[in-house]
Amino acid sequence: MLDTKKTRTDQPRQTRQRRRAGAIAARAGPTTPTFESSGLRTSLVWLVCARLALVLLWLSTEGLDGFQPPKELVGRVLDVAIAACLVIALYRFGLQIVPRTRLHLLVAGYLAAVSAATLFASDRYAALYGDAVAFEGWVFTIEMAVLLIAVAVAFRSCDDWRALAATVGGATLLLVAYAGIQALGLDPLILKAGERTVATLGQPEFLSVWLAIALGAVAGVLVVARDRRVLIATAVGIVVLVLAGGTTGTRGFLLSLVGAGLAPFVVLVRLGRLPRTRVLVGGILALAVVASLLLFATPVGSRALGTLAGAEPVRDRALLYREAWEAFLDRPVLGWGPGSFEAAATPHRSLELMRIFGPLLYYTNAHDLFIEAFVTTGALGGLALLAIFVAFAAKLVMTGLDRHPLVASALFVGLTAYLVQALVSVGSLSVDWYPWLVFGATAALADPRDTPAAQIRHVDPRLAIAAVGAVAVLAAMASWPAYAANDHAGLAKRAGERGEHGAAIEAAARAVALDPGKTAYLARLGVSLGAAQRHREAADAFAQATEREPHHAEFWNNLATGRLLQATVGDMSSGGLAAALSAAQRGLSHDPLYTPLLYTEALIYLSAGDNDHAADSAALAIRLYAKDDQYDVVLRDAAAKASPQVALAVTRRALEAKDSVNLRIAAALAAIRSGDRESAMMHLRRALELDPANALARDLLGGL
Repeated sequence: MLDTKKTRTDQPRQTRQRRRAGAIAARAGPTTPTFESSGLRTSLVWLVCARLALVLLWLSTEGLDGFQPPKELVGRVLDVAIAACLVIALYRFGLQIVPRTRLHLLVAGYLAAVSAATLFASDRYAALYGDAVAFEGWVFTIEMAVLLIAVAVAFRSCDDWRALAATVGGATLLLVAYAGIQALGLDPLILKAGERTVATLGQPEFLSVWLAIALGAVAGVLVVARDRRVLIATAVGIVVLVLAGGTTGTRGFLLSLVGAGLAPFVVLVRLGRLPRTRVLVGGILALAVVASLLLFATPVGSRALGTLAGAEPVRDRALLYREAWEAFLDRPVLGWGPGSFEAAATPHRSLELMRIFGPLLYYTNAHDLFIEAFVTTGALGGLALLAIFVAFAAKLVMTGLDRHPLVASALFVGLTAYLVQALVSVGSLSVDWYPWLVFGATAALADPRDTPAAQIRHVDPRLAIAAVGAVAVLAAMASWPAYAANDHAGLAKRAGERGEHGAAIEAAARAVALDPGKTAYLARLGVSLGAAQRHREAADAFAQATEREPHHAEFWNNLATGRLLQATVGDMSSGGLAAALSAAQRGLSHDPLYTPLLYTEALIYLSAGDNDHAADSAALAIRLYAKDDQYDVVLRDAAAKASPQVALAVTRRALEAKDSVNLRIAAALAAIRSGDRESAMMHLRRALELDPANALARDLLGGL
C-alpha cells in the first residue's frame, strides 16, 4: 500500500514540474538553432571520417591499377558530397562558421599558383588529374582545399575528434592486419610471398608513410595523456606500428621513426611538461629497444644495414634532385604543371642514375614534397606550399596545444613523421590528404568561436539530405566511366597474359572509349593489338600515345617496333622502314639515354641492310648501358657485315664498356675481315675463356 500511494502522489507532482518547465520555455521564446547543434555539422564530420577511411581501404582487384584510381574516384564522390553539405551550411548559417585566420590567404595563394601552372601545362590531362602514380593534379588540390574547410568548419568538440580517431584508427588497424597477412605470405589477392607489404595502398612507400603518420599520432597522444589505460594502449600501438612499418622495407620509415621520437619533445617543451630524468632515460631506452627491433627483425632493418654495407644505393636521390633542379630552371616561375615531373625531368635524365636502375625505370615524382612542388608549380607554388606548412605547424604548436593539447599533440607529431618521410619519398593521394587534415584542424583549434551569430536561413532538413544525396549520386555517375575504364584495362592485361587476344583487345578498346584522355589505356590497347599480330593498328595506338606524351620514350620504342614488324610482313602502308626509323630517332631526340630505342634503331638498320649504322647504334647502347646482353648479339650480327673499319671501331668502343663472349666474337670477325689474324685469335681465345662451350668461337678459332 505504501508503495502504491507513493507512486500516485508522485505522478501529479512530476506532471506539474513538466508543465512549469514548459511554461518557462514558452515565455523564453523558441530556441535559436545553432550550427554546433545542427545536423549539417554532424553530417560533415561523418562524411569527412568516411572519406578518409575509404581512401585508405578502398581498392579494386579488377583494375589495371587497383589502388590509386579507385581511391581517387571514391574519394571524389565523397568530396562532392562534402562540398554540397558545406554550401548548404554556409547558406543557412553564413560565413561566420568559417574560422577567421589569415592562414587561409596562404592556401588561396597556393591554389592560384597551382591553377596557373595547370593553365600553362603542356599535358593538360596530367595537370588536371596527376601522374600515373600519385594522381595529384589540380583536381586533387581543390579536393584538399574542400577537406581543409570542412574540417575547420565542422570539427568543434571532443566527440568529433573521437569519431575521427575511431574511423581512421579502425582503418589503420585493418591495414596493419592486412600487412601482417602479407608479411606472412598468406595474401590471396595482391602480393606473392616474400614481397614488401603494401596492404591496400598499392606501394610499400605509401604504406610506410601512413604507418609513420599513425605512429606519430599515437606518440603524440602518449606524451600528453594521463589515463593509465590510454598510456598502455598507446605504448602497445607504437610497438605494433613500428613492426608493421618494418615489413614495408622502406628506409624512409627509419627517418619517420626519428621524427616521431623527437617531435614529442617540442610538445612537452611548449606545454612545460618535461619529464623527470628517470622517465626521460626510460623513454630513450624504450625508443632504442624499438629501433633495435626494427633494425634486426624487419625488412626495413635489412635494407638499412645493406645501405651501410654498400649493397643498397643512396646516391640515386642526389642524382634525381639534380635532375629536378635543372628541370626547375627551365620553367622557374609557373613550373611544368601538376603531374608533369616526368616531362620536366626527361631532358635532364642522368646517365649515372639510369645505369643504377636500368633504362626502363623512369621517375614520375621528385621523391620530395617541396622539390616536386617547385618543379611542377614553379617558385610561386613551391614557396606557397612551404609557407603553408611552416605557418600552420607554428600555429598548431603555439595556439592549438594550449586549447586542446591531446588533439594538437597527435596532429603535430603525426605531421612531423609525415613530413620527414615526404622529403625523401613519392607522394600519393592515398596518404597526402593528411597535412590538409592537419591544416583544417589547426584552423579549427585556433578559432576562438566568439563571432556573433548572423541571421539564420531556414532549410528543410529533408531537402538538404535529398540535395546532398543527389549531388553524390551525380558525382558517382560522372566518376563511373573512369572507374570502369580502369577495370576494363585490368581485364585487358589479364586476358593478354592468358593469350586471349580478342578479349584483351575488346576490353582495352572499351577502356579507351570510357576514358579517352588517359594515355595508359591507349598503350594497353597497343600492347593487346601487338600481341595479336595486328601491327599496324598497334603502332597507330602508340602513335597517338606519343602525341600526348612525347617525353615517354617507351611509347616511341613501341611505335618504332610496330612499324618495323609491319614492314617485315610486307605492309608498307604506314611508311615502311623509313617510318620505323623516324619513330626511333624522334624518340631518341626526347630521351637520348633510352637504350631500348637504340637497340630498336639497330634492328631497323639491320633490316634495311645498313650494317654500319646498325653496329654504331648497338655499340652506343652498350656504352650507355652494359647490362643488357641483347645489345651484344645485335652488335655481333651487324659487325659481321659492316665495313671492316667501322666494325673494328665500334667493337673497340663496346669492349671499353664491357667484356662478353659476343663482343669478343664481333671483334674477332672484324679482325678477320681486316686481315688481322693475331687479334682475331686473341679475341676468340678470350671468348672461350668466358664460355668454353661456345661452338661459334671454337669453330672460328679452328678455322684460323
